[in-house]
Amino acid sequence: MKWKCDNRLTVMALLWCCLFVKTADAQVPRALYKQKGEYLPMAKNLPSYQALNNGFSAAQIRFLNDNMAAFMELMHKTPCINPPRGFEVGTYAGICGDGACHESKVMAGSAGYIIREWTITENNPVPERAAEGPGINVLFNDIRSMLKQGVYDRTGFAEPAVIKTIAGCPVLEGGFVVITKNKKPLFKYVSNETVLLGFIKDEEQAIKTAKEHFARGSSYQQWLRDKPGILKAVKEGLDILSRTNPADAKQKWEKAQADYAKMEEEMKQREAVELAENKSYLSAFESRLREYKQKMAAMPPEERKAPGSHTNGKKLVIPNPDFFDPMRKATDLQLVIIDLFRYDLDDRLPHQLIREIRETLDIAALAAYIK
Repeated sequence: MKWKCDNRLTVMALLWCCLFVKTADAQVPRALYKQKGEYLPMAKNLPSYQALNNGFSAAQIRFLNDNMAAFMELMHKTPCINPPRGFEVGTYAGICGDGACHESKVMAGSAGYIIREWTITENNPVPERAAEGPGINVLFNDIRSMLKQGVYDRTGFAEPAVIKTIAGCPVLEGGFVVITKNKKPLFKYVSNETVLLGFIKDEEQAIKTAKEHFARGSSYQQWLRDKPGILKAVKEGLDILSRTNPADAKQKWEKAQADYAKMEEEMKQREAVELAENKSYLSAFESRLREYKQKMAAMPPEERKAPGSHTNGKKLVIPNPDFFDPMRKATDLQLVIIDLFRYDLDDRLPHQLIREIRETLDIAALAAYIK
């Protein structure tokens, strides 16, 4: 007994020792290793089954790939990442992802940087690269993906306000720098009429679904319909068991019958309450539907056309379907959005590099590149 106790104490001591070492290691300050750093350029020949499925050709995919890569290389000219010292700045990219090209004549893509630092400690001079890191994302010809980062519902997105401008480029709420030469607005307002019609459609669908469900009857009525088939299936299964263990099969069958009988009685007793709840549930949808229709009927024409509002008070918008110039090539970069100011920065090493990128990125040169 003493030997077992001693062994347990030894194991516990070793575990505490390992925990102490791991905790101590986690608290060791890590210093940026500036002798190491690498910029990983954007990949060429990106595949995109989404683009092909949306009617774009392999040649168009290559053209957009090249245009996106050229823009990312222009960003790469920023001194602090050319080359990065103490960081790995990796470039990722994709074309027509997340439905960005759905029913569109303009190709969309995304790219960006993932920033991971190389560090050493006083006791370990071997540099280690962080497994993860923050990034800077770039959207090409894609308005919706930016709006989806904010507040939205089924009828539209809360309109992001312009918080400042840099080199003539607006910076929207959420930290998005918008670069374009197109003069049309990015967004189209969602009218009060459209919002109400959306609510009406939702209630009508909810009523339809509820009626279809309630048409099957109460839980008790459904059970009575399904009961013969369920009992038959249980009995057939127990008949197989009875070939090897008839006593056990008999006991299980009697228990199953008793359990089902108890459940049936409980359903029967609760049926009236359930039907009343169903009626109340349906009535709530019908009441809201009447309210929305009455509101629509009483709304003057000018108010119907006026922009609707989100619950947070901001106007509701959707991407402007007429923003992009249809006469230009589908692969032209007509719009670039950089989430340069997305983060509230702190003292972490990658955030220090992002801060420096913010201060030195040549927005004017990027804007001049977009035609």
